[in-house]
Amino acid sequence: STFLLITISAGTYHTTRIALVIAAACILLGFLPALYATTSGDFWVQQAVLGASALAAVAFQRLVLPEILRRARAEQGLQEDLRETRELRDELARANASLAWQARTDPLTGLLNHGAIVARADGALTGALAAGEALALLFFDIDRFKRVNDTYGHQARDAILAGVAARVAVALRPGDHLGRYGGEEFLVILPRTGPGEAAQRAERLRAAVAAQPFNLPDGTAVRVTISVGVATVGAANTTRAALIHAADLALYQAKSGGRDRVCSLPVAA
Repeated sequence: STFLLITISAGTYHTTRIALVIAAACILLGFLPALYATTSGDFWVQQAVLGASALAAVAFQRLVLPEILRRARAEQGLQEDLRETRELRDELARANASLAWQARTDPLTGLLNHGAIVARADGALTGALAAGEALALLFFDIDRFKRVNDTYGHQARDAILAGVAARVAVALRPGDHLGRYGGEEFLVILPRTGPGEAAQRAERLRAAVAAQPFNLPDGTAVRVTISVGVATVGAANTTRAALIHAADLALYQAKSGGRDRVCSLPVAA
């Protein structure tokens, strides 16, 4: 009975499944003398079997079981370390992705910032020239924006900037690119778009902004318009700087012509 109590209590010292299995094995081992015993069996032989079983169980519990448990705990610790390593790796990846997003995104409008939209223009122009495809740039800004800022304040200015960006973004096609060039100026890249279609797309963006007033945080409704300059690739040696310059000149013509309109320069060389 003492032997059975010892082997049964093994499970209380160790809580792993392995310990419970080994304790059960020790209990079964303790029943060997009972299975061996018969009414005609020799008493000393029975006692020898009982003693050997007890010694084997105790030796197994004292020598083998601790090593098995040590390895099991080491494996458990290793798995925990691996889990923490994966969590740290995932957290680092999320942090890097966030930093990369912040590095290329304008925080106010959520659009590509100046560096990112210029880089996108470089890539689009290189691809268009290599493939012999059309490419158009739209350069637009908000008309009389300083007056809006002076009249309604900085909070209204930010709300209108974000609102204009949102309306233009919704009106673009998949594959077009929109970025905040600086201040109230925005740049749109239209891949595979010739002069005629580019002017139509620019007119659609202008109309989308002018369609209805913007509601400021205090409830004031403000009508805002934009002027748009359009430039398209017209020569194999066109550069990004020349293309943006042509779009800027077209924008200046739209401003000089009365604002809230689209002007085009079909060739930028």
